[in-house]
Amino acid sequence: AAEMRGLAKGLNLSLGDVVAANLVYQLEGLGVNCSNWNNTGPTGQCANKTGVLTAEDLERELPPRDAGPGACTSIIAQNSAGQIYHARNLDWNLPKQVREFVIDVEFHRSGQTVFVGTTLVSYTGLVTGLKRNGFTYSNDARCQGGKLLDNMLAMLLTGAQTPGQHARRVFEQAADFESALKMFEKTDLVDEVYYILGGSAPGQGAVVTRDRLGAANVWRLDSRQSFFLLETNYDHWEAPPHSDDRRTPGESHMRALGEKGVNTEGLLSVMTQWPTFNHHTDYTAIMSAADGTYSGRVWMNTTGGGGGGGGR
Repeated sequence: AAEMRGLAKGLNLSLGDVVAANLVYQLEGLGVNCSNWNNTGPTGQCANKTGVLTAEDLERELPPRDAGPGACTSIIAQNSAGQIYHARNLDWNLPKQVREFVIDVEFHRSGQTVFVGTTLVSYTGLVTGLKRNGFTYSNDARCQGGKLLDNMLAMLLTGAQTPGQHARRVFEQAADFESALKMFEKTDLVDEVYYILGGSAPGQGAVVTRDRLGAANVWRLDSRQSFFLLETNYDHWEAPPHSDDRRTPGESHMRALGEKGVNTEGLLSVMTQWPTFNHHTDYTAIMSAADGTYSGRVWMNTTGGGGGGGGR
């Protein structure tokens, strides 16, 4: 709260505008029926307490057939040397004017860098982050960001945190991959989310599928089965919907890359292939906690995000 007050004063904004900016992901779908989910998430089905989106709901929500998908993808991969890399595409379809305010931040304590992260000016949470020799993090939408009424009740009645603000708290307190994983499994959240984590040692990778009140599932990297985990916006134990299957081509591109190709350049090549990279893609990051690699690109050349170039 104090930081939001400081941001409002420093940026000459009203405090209400800053608070609203910090809750945009939770407030965006200003409606309470199935046809009006938050549009930060994908268009597919999502079973929850209120039921499952019907075929009619899906047809209403689908973008034009030539518009393609729009949601996030995160990958944890281990190369043949045992180093863990973490890649993410943020597909929020941000207006170009908003993409101008995507920033990387170094968080210092006692004159030392504790962690680095990516956020938006005036936003106090993190969408991506790295603690060197510790862990990396990204999040992907689950259940299209939830429904407005449920999100507000969780915030007001339980004192729940937003996923991005909880992530920042984890970076401030957790020292390593395992302690971060335990924190990401707990703490009440305003809305459901996928937390994707990479570590600094071989085998350290996980996807935490979060309900509001705890983890629904923890999917850990097992190199005996696969050298990577790929999460889009659907529970990994369920088949993705035909309307938004970015999982199948993404996994195919990773298998073609292979363990030997897992590095910054190799993963960037995967993250910029269709449909992982699409007209909604705003931001791409490649990172590794083992050596402190933190490379981010904001895609600026198109009005809808992504679209094939113009990173900075």
